[in-house]
Amino acid sequence: MEFSYKEQERRELSQSFKKRLLGNETKIVFSELMKNELPDFLRKYLTTYARRIFINEKPIQVSENKRFNLKSNKKFQESQKQIEDVIVESIILNQDEIEDAIFKAIGLQFDLYIEPRQTILRIFYKKKQERSQQDILNAIRNLSDTRPFINRLIEILESYSNRRLSRELFAEILLRTEREIYCPNDARNVILDVNRVMKYIEKLRGEACSGIKNGLVIAMLKQRGLSDLAKQFTRDPDNADSDASISSAELELKLNAYIEQLKKDVIHDSPPREPFTDVMPDFELRNSVQSNRLGPGGFESRTPSVSKAGNIDQLDLKANTVFSGHESTEPTKQELPETENENFRVRPGRARDVTKHFDDPMDMVIHRADIESQPDGPIPELKNLIDSKSAKMFKKKIFQRDNIAYADFFDRLELTDTWKEAKIIIEEELRLRGIEPFSREAIHLSDLVFSRYFPKKHI
Repeated sequence: MEFSYKEQERRELSQSFKKRLLGNETKIVFSELMKNELPDFLRKYLTTYARRIFINEKPIQVSENKRFNLKSNKKFQESQKQIEDVIVESIILNQDEIEDAIFKAIGLQFDLYIEPRQTILRIFYKKKQERSQQDILNAIRNLSDTRPFINRLIEILESYSNRRLSRELFAEILLRTEREIYCPNDARNVILDVNRVMKYIEKLRGEACSGIKNGLVIAMLKQRGLSDLAKQFTRDPDNADSDASISSAELELKLNAYIEQLKKDVIHDSPPREPFTDVMPDFELRNSVQSNRLGPGGFESRTPSVSKAGNIDQLDLKANTVFSGHESTEPTKQELPETENENFRVRPGRARDVTKHFDDPMDMVIHRADIESQPDGPIPELKNLIDSKSAKMFKKKIFQRDNIAYADFFDRLELTDTWKEAKIIIEEELRLRGIEPFSREAIHLSDLVFSRYFPKKHI
């Protein structure tokens, strides 16, 4: 699979920093290396790596002898620790070891800045399905990251005191944090993140950073669920060159202008809503839908919850279209469907809420009731399942020929270990892009990804 723009930039930064750090040297003593101004993650990684070399290679050993009581001798313990520190400082690291450390540590910190939600999930749940809330909380606090996303995540995690958090629950917590911090109507927190990235790049390159590349801006917007802003930014002719840079101040002006334009587009271009369509496919928003009261004739009306920013998150699903294959006219608030058909059948004395069938649009694609538990065994790579014809369809129909967005999307899916987690990513992407979950391309995408986890049982 092709590298995303983010991946290319991460590699370039790592190579640039390696060249600045080592020059033409092929090896360096650990103590000399640590005198340099290093990013926090790299300093911690190199220190841990050097300690492991000492433990594995055991340059000195103290033989146990009953005649000497060394284990309880504090002076000996302190002296031994000092000797160990001196030996660790004298370790010689070769170019390959340093290059590997740079790529891993710098890449991890870079990913945390560009895509915090996906990176944090990957850090804690790459090999586990459940973790202690306290362990996660302590580790995140140790990041020493003061961005609003991290601060809010810590606050939310503190409310789950002394609990075991499953991968799915933690994914929900992260998504909730992302939505609270990165509001489509406010670019301030995005700009804060952009400034942090610029400072990081400045530190790695050792020179002033006057702007951030357009390609990274697009990646950051998309990874924060702000695809509409990303589209506006991409369509702007001034931003056509992905390698061209834009200053933080100029970016803030542009994003605010895009936001105002999107508000106008929503007001003037929004189509009339269909009946019984206030249903959101997202797992978190579904849970926020509250039943208000019974409407005329016993129909139960539902309204989505309103966020702090005052926005109503909606997905217009045409109920009658989905069930009968054709559109129906919208009844007024005083009207009820005059005929009892398969779509609107009301029994005397009972209210039937047809929206319950839409609580999970993906359930219309893959019927979870018929699915057994996910089989054990290795999960194949998605790149081996995606044929060229399917890739062409997805790029054209879902990603509007945006190869960067396509690559980023499948990079995220590649890291998932369960269908449930992959389904969340697919639902979110389709929702943000305004793709009907029942369209041919959406169904084909879901079937293909589903077959990764259930190779012998897919629809």
